Amino acid sequence: MSFRLVLVAAVCLGVGGPLKGEGADPMVYRTGNPADWPEDKDAVIAAPKNHRILLENDTVRVLDVTVAPGEVEAVHSHRWPSVLYFMTAGDFIDRDADGKIILDTRTMKTPLKFPLTMWKEPEAPHSVENLSKTITLHLVRVETKKLPTGSPSPSCGGGGQRRCERGSSFRPKALARDDAGAVRMSLNAPEPSGGRSRLGERRGRSPGPVSP
Repeated sequence: MSFRLVLVAAVCLGVGGPLKGEGADPMVYRTGNPADWPEDKDAVIAAPKNHRILLENDTVRVLDVTVAPGEVEAVHSHRWPSVLYFMTAGDFIDRDADGKIILDTRTMKTPLKFPLTMWKEPEAPHSVENLSKTITLHLVRVETKKLPTGSPSPSCGGGGQRRCERGSSFRPKALARDDAGAVRMSLNAPEPSGGRSRLGERRGRSPGPVSP
């Protein structure tokens, strides 16, 4: 779990962009306008058993996410862009609020390898089913409420910084509006054993030990 602090630091420093992997299948997720999503569908409210808050401030919310073998999450949403760090997972299915399959890992040309990291835009209400009978789906999710002043926005694209700033002040009953559309999510390759984190490479050194 020490990797969670590296993820938080990377997001706060603005060094996290879309992470691209070699040979990974691109996955396209349908998103929408977070302002249209029911507040009671927020992940922590709708699926508290699966989403535990590790850290939260005005910039990020860090969630420890687990889905037990054979478990199906309650339908929930994530209204902020996120960095996800998957530690363990078997095959799983992700469905939208209407039960339509968004992703079935069994159909991917390239099997997922763990650990892996991905970037995701806000996710409309959805639900994950863990198909494995033995492996818990376990990840840390860093939701980026807002970026530090002057940091580039990897999620909003051209002209999106203004939209992100509007959306960064989200509070229940005061949702910012954004454009609807399709979101492409990319994966990175697993970090080599003993390798340095991206944050450590940028600073020219490996991050020191961090207590779990």
